[in-house]
Amino acid sequence: MKTVLANKLRKNKKGFTLAELLVVVAIIAILVAIAIPVFNSATKKAEEAVEVANARSTYAEGMVQFISSGTQKLEKKYNGKTYVFECDDKGESWSVTVNGTKKYDSFDNINIDGDTPTPSPSSK
Repeated sequence: MKTVLANKLRKNKKGFTLAELLVVVAIIAILVAIAIPVFNSATKKAEEAVEVANARSTYAEGMVQFISSGTQKLEKKYNGKTYVFECDDKGESWSVTVNGTKKYDSFDNINIDGDTPTPSPSSK
């Protein structure tokens, strides 16, 4: 009797077939393939935002030093990048250079995410 009952329970027990499991794995793989570029894009935008924030910080500190002591050049390091602030003798014209290549001379029209204005670097 016990054996007959055990056999009936085994026959009624349902599980997933191999095909169903493969479909689930395929769906998860597709979702991962879609998600990875989105995360990479978000990471790049965040790095750009950090660079702009560091350039603005260097600008602000450079202007404070220029106003208080007349210093026309300031060099700062953030996260392994070198930010150099330079201005003319009147403080009217200025620029912030990042690692000697990217140059900011305005923070009016920088656009990182496509929606909000943020400074775009000008070429050196």
